[in-house]
Amino acid sequence: MGVPIRPEPSLTFSEFSQYEKQAVLLAAREAQ
Repeated sequence: MGVPIRPEPSLTFSEFSQYEKQAVLLAAREAQ
């Protein structure tokens, strides 16, 4: 696995969830 994405604490929840969605999509793409 690559480096875990650690968004800044100042990010809002919606911004953080977008980070998380990108990480999940990338992980799913790499798993295939």
